[in-house]
Amino acid sequence: MKKAALPIIALLTPVPAWFLYFGSDFSHILEPFSLSMFIGLAAYSYFLVTLFISSRIRIFDRIYGHDRVMKFHSYLAITSVVLAIAHRQVKIMVFPFTTLQVIFGVAALLIIVAISGITILVMVPNIIHRIRVMDRFRRFANRSMKLDYSVLKIVHNFLVLAVLSASIHVFLASSTQETWTRMIYIAGLAVIALGSWVRHKIIRPMRNRRNGYTIGEIIRHSADVTEVRVAPPARGNGSERASGGIMKYRAGQFGFFSFPGSPLGKEEHPYTFSSSPSDGQLGFTAKNLGDFSSRLGELSVGDPVAVDGPYGVFTPVPREGKKLVFIAGGIGITPFISILRDIAAGNADADIMLLWAVRTPGDAVYHELLTGLEEKIRGFVYIPLYSDEMPEELSGQMRKGFVDESAIRETVGSDISRASVYFCGPPAMRLALFPALKRLGVKRANIHFEQFSL
Repeated sequence: MKKAALPIIALLTPVPAWFLYFGSDFSHILEPFSLSMFIGLAAYSYFLVTLFISSRIRIFDRIYGHDRVMKFHSYLAITSVVLAIAHRQVKIMVFPFTTLQVIFGVAALLIIVAISGITILVMVPNIIHRIRVMDRFRRFANRSMKLDYSVLKIVHNFLVLAVLSASIHVFLASSTQETWTRMIYIAGLAVIALGSWVRHKIIRPMRNRRNGYTIGEIIRHSADVTEVRVAPPARGNGSERASGGIMKYRAGQFGFFSFPGSPLGKEEHPYTFSSSPSDGQLGFTAKNLGDFSSRLGELSVGDPVAVDGPYGVFTPVPREGKKLVFIAGGIGITPFISILRDIAAGNADADIMLLWAVRTPGDAVYHELLTGLEEKIRGFVYIPLYSDEMPEELSGQMRKGFVDESAIRETVGSDISRASVYFCGPPAMRLALFPALKRLGVKRANIHFEQFSL
């Protein structure tokens, strides 16, 4: 029931406004003017809630995970756009005039439609990109216009202008101006939503830049995989480091990192921690999947680091009698490295099998670490799968191929139906893997995953 709270509360946010404007008499709701008002209040409420829940509210992350919250955010944003368009179309039937109040409403609608359209069509892979021509168009637009994560964030920052314009539009409406209660309510919603944006975009980054973290070590595991380790704040004026100065987090969580004062600037990107909280360390491992990650090699030891976190609920805990199956694709190994390092640090037994799918041995940058963890963690089995190239001499549990139904059946066996499965990897791999797990008898409630990218 707790997990249903956010969707239910979010969907019911227009109800107070409806009662403020209509009282208990909804008998004329289908009349064009009343219908337009009814739809418009829903669009306005959902639009503000969309902005509010995107501002990294801690309690939402703890319950649902940040990736699920952002997915719900996108659905609610689309709903608000559809309702706003419907409100406009119904309203012009009874009020086909242009006033200052109308101009603010049209401006808000145009901004949010433009941002939503750009995001859905060319910036974020979604269901429409299962159509081949749409996916090709998205890839072409990304290559030609370089629409990466940083551009998406900049584009989305303009949503605050749409919120401000929509708030003025609703506040200036004649129906709102009829009572102080309505004006206070509409203004109050705007203050909450805009205040959350200010806290998220201005206050939080300023606070994070003062945390005193710096880069302690940069490890190049391969030509396109880099591990960055963060040093805690210095104690006093000396070079000695403060004990326990790193934020508290759980193995498997992630944070948003930026490097102010470095060549990478203040741009913020999410990375999963590959370090172990048991070791009092903080670090992440990234693969060159975009312009920002490809420039991590430009950082230097001592550069300041700003970290916002921790976030995420991808944090399995070994329990006696419960088998865990970890499935990673490529750099999706990162959360499992953190989890396994944490288990090893606690000298705990764990019935865990890890299947790691990579293309070549060169991509298995943590192979030696994982084979070493097999010796430290009693009950842990590590199986790498190479799809493109296999080592000349097979050793241990190495396999050729993909993590598909036959590979899981041969390696995990019938135990898979009773296991908790944790997956982290590319979306295409997840879409192929989950039906296979279902056929192998794994219940959906026992399959856990975190979005590979936000």
